[in-house]
Amino acid sequence: EDVNSTDELECGSLTYIEVSKNLISDVIRNFPTCSKPIEKDDKIVKDGKHKDCSDILASGRNKSGIYTIWTGESPTTRKQLRVYCDMETDDGGWTVI
Repeated sequence: EDVNSTDELECGSLTYIEVSKNLISDVIRNFPTCSKPIEKDDKIVKDGKHKDCSDILASGRNKSGIYTIWTGESPTTRKQLRVYCDMETDDGGWTVI
């Protein structure tokens, strides 16, 4: 086994790790944060589970069809429900059960 080639591989691996760590640090330092904290009264909850079709429409999904919404106010009472979302009538966002 060539000792020099092993050392070069290890050196290359360590360099790659250092470059990766620096990139990750830059991303963390420059990552944008939300300017408005999410309140518990907001319709879209922190975990991204939508309460109705208007939430789904607000998230950018504007095609009518079957979607999953989450009923209930707290994580312990929340249940998923499949509904039809009408995204066309009167500007869309209508939940049809």
